[in-house]
Amino acid sequence: MKKKITTLSIAMMLAASLTACGGSKGGSVVTPDPNDPNIVNAVQEVENPDEIKDAIGIDMSVDKELNAEDEAPKYSIISKSIGETTFTVDGVTYDYRACKDLIGDAMAGIESAMDENTTTVTLQDVDTQFSTYDDGTLIAFWTIGQMNFSLTCKDTDQQTLQGVAESLIKDAKDGGVENIQLPDNDEE
Repeated sequence: MKKKITTLSIAMMLAASLTACGGSKGGSVVTPDPNDPNIVNAVQEVENPDEIKDAIGIDMSVDKELNAEDEAPKYSIISKSIGETTFTVDGVTYDYRACKDLIGDAMAGIESAMDENTTTVTLQDVDTQFSTYDDGTLIAFWTIGQMNFSLTCKDTDQQTLQGVAESLIKDAKDGGVENIQLPDNDEE
């Protein structure tokens, strides 16, 4: 008898949990809080590049000559450790990211497969890797000092991406990123 009650109790709990997870067509969608530290890729939009500098330690402003479009750059902090500036040049939108702890496509947020043809070009004395992804996204990666950078875009060619990357590398070096000693993100 005790075995039957235990089995019946487990079956009822299982049925209740399946009903609770089932969802209905009239259910509401919960929007997660972007400041919740439990969200893996929480994106927090910020007003200006100074807020990124306060969060990750470097200036991610975009040179006014580079961002000649009327639309102002947009700034974000991702998971409290990646700075992002999104800007437009000649109708092409670029995502510029910087982070100490991540490199490559993990930092760039790209989920498609990378083309095997990666080239390395030295820009402003910095080795910069260029690749293309299956979905047509072009990407440039480089490291200066302790900081890793990526620049991604679609609808352009590698030569154009290379010119934009070189401008950003120059700005970062002129801003002293090579000499910045960044704290570990684990220390708070």
